[in-house]
Amino acid sequence: MNRPFSNNIYKGIRIIDLLVACVVIFCVTVGGYFLLRQGKYVNIVLRISDSGNPVVGPFSDASLWFGDAVMVGMAKHDVFGRKTVEVLDKRVYPTGERTKIVDLTMRVRAVYDKKSKQYSFDGSPLLVGSTQKFSLNSYLVRGLIRDVDGVAKRTIKKYRVQGILNPLFHNPALYGWASAGYTGTPNTTGIPLYLADAISVGDYLSDQKGHAIVKMVKIVKNPAFFVLVGQDIYSRLDMKSLEVQLEIEMQTEIVSGQPLYLGIYPLLVNASLPLYFPRYTVTLTVTNFEELK
Repeated sequence: MNRPFSNNIYKGIRIIDLLVACVVIFCVTVGGYFLLRQGKYVNIVLRISDSGNPVVGPFSDASLWFGDAVMVGMAKHDVFGRKTVEVLDKRVYPTGERTKIVDLTMRVRAVYDKKSKQYSFDGSPLLVGSTQKFSLNSYLVRGLIRDVDGVAKRTIKKYRVQGILNPLFHNPALYGWASAGYTGTPNTTGIPLYLADAISVGDYLSDQKGHAIVKMVKIVKNPAFFVLVGQDIYSRLDMKSLEVQLEIEMQTEIVSGQPLYLGIYPLLVNASLPLYFPRYTVTLTVTNFEELK
């Protein structure tokens, strides 16, 4: 007499078991899918900035203290203790007194989408030219991605570069001189004596590992002239300045066939390249260059 009731209970239990089994299978499948996707490591190169604003230009500088604070070995871990981000290498280019250009090579535990063939981290795609931020120890590191898994093919080449030190970049306050009939804008063809005297053959600019980026190989100094332009052009010997021509050896990165100094400045005739030597900074206007074999 009770069998129909027992059969109904049995059927109800079987339906519940089936639903539970379906939920378990679904959760395991979805969980496994995401765990498998998150298990791929990729190396990226990040040019960092400590600016409060997103990096929007082709490069950005980091202040001296921030550039020194971010170090090789800094990492971020997940709840299982696995490293999701780790700084593997650091390359520093000096850029004057208050900032540095800093490239970090980082190992990132990312998600790889086979369909789009793209990596992403924390929901953001890891694309060359995009900005990204990472929490490393007590620091928030922002930057511009320069390479992902070696897709940005770069080679290093050396060039011999000739150029002049343009007076417009080296005279913060051009001193004036005038006489009757000359009321034009004063100018000089040279750079200040104190700066010309500071430049020596053998001076070099290197990264933090001691690799030479720029080396001074030849210097030619000539008398400079002070010029006044009015109704007539008048010039006289400028005793406070010298005309300076330089020949240097320069290490560059080749990107899309274009040599780049410090990875950002194109090496071109008439281009102005800042040279950040330890004792002084000058700007070279390029007149000629050739590759060193």
